[in-house]
Amino acid sequence: ADTMVSSDGKTLSYITIGDATYYARFERVETAETVTQTYIRQVKDGEGFRIVSENSIGTLTCYTHTDVVGAAASSTATAGTGYEFVGWYDESGNKVADTMVSSDGKTLSYITIGNATYYARFERVETAETVTQTYIRQVKNGETWKDITDDGIGTLTCYTHTDAAGKTVTSMATAGAGYEFVGWYNGEGAKVEESNTLSYITTGDAIYYARFMKSVSAENVIQIYIRQIKDGDIWKKITDDSIATLDCYKHVDIVGATASSTATAGEDYIFVGWYDADGKKVAEDMLSSNGTTISYTTTGDATYYARFLKKTVVEESEESDKPEESDKPGKSDKPEESGTAEAANKTEESDASETTNKQELPETGDDSNPVLWTALLLMSMAALAGLHVKRKNLK
Repeated sequence: ADTMVSSDGKTLSYITIGDATYYARFERVETAETVTQTYIRQVKDGEGFRIVSENSIGTLTCYTHTDVVGAAASSTATAGTGYEFVGWYDESGNKVADTMVSSDGKTLSYITIGNATYYARFERVETAETVTQTYIRQVKNGETWKDITDDGIGTLTCYTHTDAAGKTVTSMATAGAGYEFVGWYNGEGAKVEESNTLSYITTGDAIYYARFMKSVSAENVIQIYIRQIKDGDIWKKITDDSIATLDCYKHVDIVGATASSTATAGEDYIFVGWYDADGKKVAEDMLSSNGTTISYTTTGDATYYARFLKKTVVEESEESDKPEESDKPGKSDKPEESGTAEAANKTEESDASETTNKQELPETGDDSNPVLWTALLLMSMAALAGLHVKRKNLK
């Protein structure tokens, strides 16, 4: 009854008298006052924009909104990775008024006045070309520089850096205990920075080398390795790599460190051995690799010589040392074997008798040794005297 509801009919009010159920009924209002808002994503494609639905390009908080005229409507655009949001545009392709968007331009918000469509536009981010800087550590190794990764020798604050060209990059080198920093060098081996900090603006890919070496102090000792070749009766110092090479020519380190060098002969030469400063061949326990490598624990400054010979000299020496034909093994002055032991004995006795006769009697006409003749005469006289005394005793 009307007495149970308010004047606008929306409020039901009464005194209960028992169980009761009441229904509040509604119906949709079908009027021209309802309007729809549509929000569409677009991406830059050449000179224009095309409609997309990939969330990887960009997303919206609202894609469609239906309500009565005069209601508030909004949608916020978020660009995907590698894309950026360009702005909100109306159906005519014009950018919407600044009063319709938030301060960052990403949120469209307004009061509806009719059906409308708006476009959220995105485009791919055109990133700048990237370049890579590489920093490598090196340590002095004889006459050359060797790449290292040992932090005990030295460290860098940066080993690789990739960024857009035109950026400032820096790497600082710090030498380890017992080492000192030499400088920064480019790929051509030219020094580009004396101090331990390298800083510059990139223009392209580049590699730089931080070089370190053992500190030169009273504790350090120097090992020198020299090549020599036979020149007549002397050994001459050489630097010709076609004759021979060493893998180390100079080694600087603290006392007690291990030092080594390996000798390699050229095609027409042979390696003779390692010798000390006195010209003496080094001890066997200092050698390895068939004697070509010298390796030892340093006790002080030292110089060692790797000696080589030309192959033709060696071949000539070997030819001169060959035995004569008569001296060759297999030759024998022994008589040929006879068919019986008796024949062999007779032959030996005959040879012995012949040898005795030759020793006792000089050849006929040999008067070149008067001493020998005098000795024989005295011996004959003594024999005769002895015979005479013996006969007298017998009588």
